[in-house]
Amino acid sequence: MKITFLKEAEDRLLSKQYASRNGVVDASNYFQQYNRFTSFEEDVFTIEDLHKQLVVHAERGHAVVKGNYVRPLAAESRAGLIDKVTPTQWLCLDFDGAEALTASDVLSPLGMANVDRVVQYSASHGIKPGLRCHVFMMLNAPVGETLLKQWLQWLNLTNPVLKASMTLTKTGNSLKWPLDISLAESHRLIYIAPPKFENMVDPFSQGQPCGHLERIMLERGDLRSFDITGAIAQSELQQVNTLKDAMRDELRAKAGLRKKRENLKHIAKLNVYVQSNPDSCTVTGIKAERGFVYLNLNGGDSWGYFHPEDNFEVIQNFKGEPAYLTRDLLPDYYTECVAARKQKAASKKDLSDKSAVKRFVFTDKQSGAYCKGTWDPNTERREIDPVRSREQLVDFHKQYGLGDLDLVPEMATVFAPTNSKFYDLENNQINLYCPSAYKVAAKAAQAPSVVPPTIQKVLRHVTGDDEEAYKRLVNWIAYIWQYGKKPKTAWVLHGTTGTGKGTLMEQILRPLFGPGQATEITSEQLAEKYNPFLRKAQIIAVDEADTDGMPNVAAIAAKLKNWITEDQITMREMHKNAFHTQNFTGFLIFSNQQNPVLIDYEDRRISVAPRQERKLLDIMTVREFPKLEHELQDFANYLQAYQVDVIEAATPLDNQAKRDIQMTTSSSPEDIVRALKSGDFRYFLDLLPSGVSGGPGGVGDILKLGNFKKVLHHVYGELVGAADTPTDIRLARDDIHSIFEYALNWNHPPVKFGKIVSKFGLRFAPMRVRAGQPTVRGFCSKWTATEEDLQAYRDIVTPAE
Repeated sequence: MKITFLKEAEDRLLSKQYASRNGVVDASNYFQQYNRFTSFEEDVFTIEDLHKQLVVHAERGHAVVKGNYVRPLAAESRAGLIDKVTPTQWLCLDFDGAEALTASDVLSPLGMANVDRVVQYSASHGIKPGLRCHVFMMLNAPVGETLLKQWLQWLNLTNPVLKASMTLTKTGNSLKWPLDISLAESHRLIYIAPPKFENMVDPFSQGQPCGHLERIMLERGDLRSFDITGAIAQSELQQVNTLKDAMRDELRAKAGLRKKRENLKHIAKLNVYVQSNPDSCTVTGIKAERGFVYLNLNGGDSWGYFHPEDNFEVIQNFKGEPAYLTRDLLPDYYTECVAARKQKAASKKDLSDKSAVKRFVFTDKQSGAYCKGTWDPNTERREIDPVRSREQLVDFHKQYGLGDLDLVPEMATVFAPTNSKFYDLENNQINLYCPSAYKVAAKAAQAPSVVPPTIQKVLRHVTGDDEEAYKRLVNWIAYIWQYGKKPKTAWVLHGTTGTGKGTLMEQILRPLFGPGQATEITSEQLAEKYNPFLRKAQIIAVDEADTDGMPNVAAIAAKLKNWITEDQITMREMHKNAFHTQNFTGFLIFSNQQNPVLIDYEDRRISVAPRQERKLLDIMTVREFPKLEHELQDFANYLQAYQVDVIEAATPLDNQAKRDIQMTTSSSPEDIVRALKSGDFRYFLDLLPSGVSGGPGGVGDILKLGNFKKVLHHVYGELVGAADTPTDIRLARDDIHSIFEYALNWNHPPVKFGKIVSKFGLRFAPMRVRAGQPTVRGFCSKWTATEEDLQAYRDIVTPAE
């Protein structure tokens, strides 16, 4: 079976921190607010495997998940990705303050003391009284989350030891389970990393109260696994709710509270289930940390109740209790929060309340222009419109009842698909990124298992019906979709007219990412000095790319390389000062030509799909095109759930299609230098004359050919007997000059020749080309040739020659 561990995306430890200040021990649980994780799946078959993995990941500061995710996580939120269907075959029991010395003491009354187990002592063990640990066991059969949770409740309600320890939570509305039932839930994190200490000593260190223990220990019993099937068979799970209500009523009666039932109601506006009509409580402790407000209620000290700083409507908890409406559970606290919200809105025109459409005005920091804005948090409709005068802003305020316009705040406009926050008053920023309706509605849980069929047809066709290119392009699109970042690679899609490149952009990518955020430009726009199209784009397609039709091809290629790879670019818009901004754009290059773009031989940026010579209408009917729109949401869901290979997205595809363009767009000197550097014997073999003419006929040409053959014969001699084996071969500068003189009719003095070829990356160094000869300037590289190449040389060059 697989067990999943999590690390925090920025490698922050998932462990508690204890600090002693003036004799008072304070615990910090910052890790509970972390929201970006990377997952690791480990194969576990025995209790020994489990012990080993717990030790390894605890030392790395990781946590273990009770269940598994539908796909591995890569520096992202884990929300909505837990697999709640697959049953589990291991158990974790959480003992928090039991009056016992060892795990056996608490397991014996439960009938579990004779089972192999891993005991992981909690962060608070040795600091707070009692036994505080997690006990891990293997189960004899898989069991579902719901059934496991019901069995844990039944155990609490029927086992005399546990039942005697049963109490009410601080709210008085629910039972506090001595044996935590929440660790049956698939999404639960179990924190296993040892804590950090400040101004105090770790009780597990040598000579301390727990110094004789390891944090994570393997303890043996007579049985390899716990018989969960037998335990459930003996349980009367249908009576759990009855027993639970009776126990709560009994404890509430002892506390002088009225009898009640735990009824849940759904609040559609907040999309949450809450307990109806709870007993009201008093807040006795408040602290704010990392975006959340934590509360102690009715004298408690666990900081187990909380709500986000920007939304106090619902109180959540770590106690296994249902959620509560704040106005029902904490009426006094709710009144204070409402008053504070009104005061904040009056002073800052706060936009964090997501109950209605928001309208605001500002001055754009980059351009100095007045702007008005509209934001609907429910649909994520975002509009920013420049206006000509301040009077128009005043009218805008009056039209929508925004009150008097005293100050027009200055705000910087940014485009950041990696940040969902639109209006950031604290940092004086407005995010121009606008998620499309498909992005807002995308749900990984509803993803199809494959790309929808019509969209898949288009993607496969534009990638030349090549399986690897198709998969790599889908991964590239999914990377941009999920991460919002530029992949730092680009794709060339080329072929005859009508291959579907326009369909890909207009009917798939543009609606999927949103108008303006997926757009096309012409190759002529690449040559212009202004680049406003980069301001708000996630994907740009350069249409009709053609090196023959571009002015100053090398300069345009250099500019395009910069845009593909650099995170910061210079933005130049007409009638505005240039400014630096972050760039998130991925590039597609569309062309009908054989030479769409310059690609040098050292390129690490561009992938090329095989050229497509068939039209899209050869494989699709006109009636199929409307299906593309109907498949977009399924495709969005597919991209949302896709397991992105981040490294592959940033790595160009190395294939023959790319090499064909490199050969087509490179100059002849570049080709010769590349062949010399790579030791491509076949390339030089193909330069030998063939056919009935027998090659050049002039005396000078015959002399050049003779010198070239001498060089090639020297290389052949070094490679004989070393077929398919890289072999170091040294060539003098004069030998290389003979190659250029024959192939390109070059005839330059040695110094000038050295300078010219150095511009193409070929530089000479002192060396002995052949043993016993004097040192000359030359070039050394590894050459390779197949046996077929060597035989071809023998077939062309006769023994007499």
